[in-house]
Amino acid sequence: MIERAKDLDSFNAELQLKPTSQNDSTTSELWDLQSDEVAGRTRPLQRNEMPDRGEIITGFIDVQQTFLSYTVMAFDLRGRGYVMDYGTFPEQPTRYYQKGNVTNTLKDEFGDLPLADLITSGLDELVGDLMAREFIRDQRVFSIDKLGIDNRFALVANDIRSFVLESTHKSRLVPQLGHFIGVNSRAWQKLSGGKVRRTRGVNVAYRDPPKGIKGVQELHVDTNYWKCQLASGLSVPMTSQTAISLYEDAPQNHLLLGEHCESEQPFWEENKNGDKLIVWKAGSQPCENEKWDEMTGCMALASTLGVFAKSKKTNTGQSGGKKKRGSRAYNMNLNL
Repeated sequence: MIERAKDLDSFNAELQLKPTSQNDSTTSELWDLQSDEVAGRTRPLQRNEMPDRGEIITGFIDVQQTFLSYTVMAFDLRGRGYVMDYGTFPEQPTRYYQKGNVTNTLKDEFGDLPLADLITSGLDELVGDLMAREFIRDQRVFSIDKLGIDNRFALVANDIRSFVLESTHKSRLVPQLGHFIGVNSRAWQKLSGGKVRRTRGVNVAYRDPPKGIKGVQELHVDTNYWKCQLASGLSVPMTSQTAISLYEDAPQNHLLLGEHCESEQPFWEENKNGDKLIVWKAGSQPCENEKWDEMTGCMALASTLGVFAKSKKTNTGQSGGKKKRGSRAYNMNLNL
């Protein structure tokens, strides 16, 4: 959640709350995610069970005004992903809910506190829980390698930075900021926002916090690129090396996650030079997309840990026009 007036690119990256007209772009038919199909992409793994080939675990916390939402994923190094757990804090009484009318809220949990205190108190509880979890495979015990925290809610962004800086888990916490990179956007490597650190990963970059603000380094993410990767992973056969799947449960229990994957649609965006790029925009309904954003965040964060390295030169999301801008997948180590 963010304030639109501060940064239009950031607003677009987060929610695209304004209804999207299809008159300015052509709908892409590359992916047509269906909630029931996504909900049925399960493997015979229990909730929080580490898959056989999994090596890396990342998580992502989405910050809302009244509650926190999270997803935890495991990956093998080729990019196959497994959703091991997802949920909310405070926990909701049912698996299906809408963020506009959640039953249990941060205010219910902590009382009538200022918004920043509610969110940081919730983060303290949720981060402590997630970081203490053990994910077991045979005799080997795993824990979350990196946990991203949405830092696009402008009203509390600096409070989240302070929380991360003071946390005992700060070495594994990553404030994360999404950018809507369209066909007319500045080149990924030239985005404003301070010095870019050399970053292992694809279409991601670590930067220092804003000038004058103390905090850990923050991960900036090209959300359109990573939404394409997520859509692809949810569309390919389950036998694919890049397939995304869910822990075993009844399909109706995964319906909320499936519907969140329908919340945005891909469009071809074309500029005057004939360059084309796939961008993701929300439809006309109120956007329920937390799990979609969280899986995107998990994948982008995993790329900084060596996952997807073999696919960094893919051309996902771009169509040849009169003038080609090169691959839309950028390894920041190669382009600085």
